[in-house]
Amino acid sequence: MHQAGIATPDNLTRARDVLIPLGEYFQVQDDFLDCYGNPDHIGKIGTDILDNKCGWLVNKALEIVTPEQRKLLEDNYGQKNAAAEKKVKDLYLELKLEDHYRRYESESIAMVKGLIDGVDESQGLKRSVLEGFLNKIAGRDK
Repeated sequence: MHQAGIATPDNLTRARDVLIPLGEYFQVQDDFLDCYGNPDHIGKIGTDILDNKCGWLVNKALEIVTPEQRKLLEDNYGQKNAAAEKKVKDLYLELKLEDHYRRYESESIAMVKGLIDGVDESQGLKRSVLEGFLNKIAGRDK
């Protein structure tokens, strides 16, 4: 924006207001793909569970688990073995985390689209640029 000469305080604020939630959506999407993405398709084997990462899935799980499920999660999350990882993934299935993610994704895309629609182009900031960023990541599977 500075290079293009459109880095007014208002434009920078409007861009930030769109790009921060877009970046959050991208990170949540990355956390989801780490667990549910096909390694042959995404180009890596997901290790967030094994590596004890503080990602969206485990945090969402912690919001909705029963005390018994929480114990299972605490006993198995971050353990460096396939059996423990499978228990966590089975719990994620039981909790229907994929459904929670799909709702989050749909709501995030709609919210970001709404923010983009509200961008005032009179100072040079273009909605089409922001839409391009959203379109690049919305619904991605790798």
